[in-house]
Amino acid sequence: MAKSQAAMGMMFAALLLFPFAIAGIVIAGPLAPAQASASVNVALVGADNTPSVVTALGLDTQSIILTTYPTIAAAATDPETHTLIIADVSMGPSDIPLLAAFLSPGKGLMILVGPHMTSNSTGFQELGITETNNLLPSKDNAGVVTRMMTTVDPAIVAMNFDWSSAPPAEKITILPAMSGNSHALLANDTGFGTGGAPLLVRTTYNTSSILVYTPWLTVNASAENPQTNYELVLWPYFNYFLYSVSMYLGGQSPYTYAEWTYSPVPHFEQQLIIGLIVAVVGVSTVASYRRMKRRSAEHPEVLTEMERAELLVKTGEKISDWEEIGMHRQLGGFLIQLFVTLLLVIPRTVLAVMIYPRYIMPFPQAAGWFSFSVNLFLGLWTLFDLGTAVALARYFAEYRVS
Repeated sequence: MAKSQAAMGMMFAALLLFPFAIAGIVIAGPLAPAQASASVNVALVGADNTPSVVTALGLDTQSIILTTYPTIAAAATDPETHTLIIADVSMGPSDIPLLAAFLSPGKGLMILVGPHMTSNSTGFQELGITETNNLLPSKDNAGVVTRMMTTVDPAIVAMNFDWSSAPPAEKITILPAMSGNSHALLANDTGFGTGGAPLLVRTTYNTSSILVYTPWLTVNASAENPQTNYELVLWPYFNYFLYSVSMYLGGQSPYTYAEWTYSPVPHFEQQLIIGLIVAVVGVSTVASYRRMKRRSAEHPEVLTEMERAELLVKTGEKISDWEEIGMHRQLGGFLIQLFVTLLLVIPRTVLAVMIYPRYIMPFPQAAGWFSFSVNLFLGLWTLFDLGTAVALARYFAEYRVS
């Protein structure tokens, strides 16, 4: 008896400590640093064309010192610039030698292609990105799905996230044949295990890198939705993509997605709150279980099934036909469920096909994150249950009151 009580005491102690251990593991995970160890000076040309890029680069003011310039020449000749981002501003013949002089070790160039650069594509051939300057726009609502073409390129390693979660791009620029110094990091997924039109291209220029991103991030005031590729801008990795690229081109190592302060994942404060909630729920569950167990021991007069049957015989209570064992109970439950399902099939179809994916959860990634969160805590929910669900199903069925 003493050994049994000791074992029970150890079990309850373990249950009490388990939530605190979970909280400690969560809190001891990748914590977001207060600030970056090094900063990068980013020069942006074309801020008016891409306000979403300005917003994304302006989040982490400690890691990225953002300066906007009216012309490419002004940005390229600033000696303080580490990363130069050209956002859909056409390059002129006079800009090419300035960009060539800018591309020195520790500096990099990012080109965000849009309608202006597509119609006036000077510079792509001159900088060794493509063999010609014959850039073409894709059709509207193209639905271009992103496919990673490599996982070992330094730029992809620096970004360190899976691009397969990116929403389809509705408008891109189709590049001509790439030069020998260029290779596609991302491309349109053809559905046959191969890549089509390049989406992200890295070109080696001397000892520096040029990254070209072909999905349009520009605004079109005359369109119903001014922001082109609006889903990409809302993508949870969009801000981190521009941050990590800016740090990489500037010669610095970016923080991982979990470490970056501005990524939409739980950081220290949120982790602490989650840990405290888990601890409180765990303690409350165990305390409630022990209290109900003591209360059950104080009231041992619960009838067993045999005692109840004997009591029914003695009192002469009649059992209804519904209470008799037979197929009628299963058949009745099935018919009721079938009838209710037929009544709900039309509104559920409208909800699942039209309302839910369009207004409630337009991004499938959110459903994936929800499923991941549920599976993460699945073992914890089982522990908190402590067998009460099985007990409810067992004893309510046995002692139901009809």
